[in-house]
Amino acid sequence: MVYPILGFGQQLANVPQAFDAISVEPEVILINNRIKVPHRHGHFQGVQLITKNGTEKLLVQSSRSKDYVLQMDLTT
Repeated sequence: MVYPILGFGQQLANVPQAFDAISVEPEVILINNRIKVPHRHGHFQGVQLITKNGTEKLLVQSSRSKDYVLQMDLTT
C-alpha cells in the first residue's frame, strides 16, 4: 500500500503560468557533503525546491540500485 507524504508538495493556481516563469538560464549550485552518494551509472531523476521551517531546501531523488532522496539545506 502506498501512503502519500503530505506537506512537501507545492500547490499552484496556474500551472502554465508557472512554467512560463521558469528561467531558461541554468543555475549552478555546488554542494559539499560528508556522505558518499552512489552516483556511478545512475542519475538524478528529480529536483524540487521546498521551504521547510523557514529554510529553503532542495530535495533530490536519484536511483542506481536503490532509490534515495537527498535533502540539501541551501543556506549552508
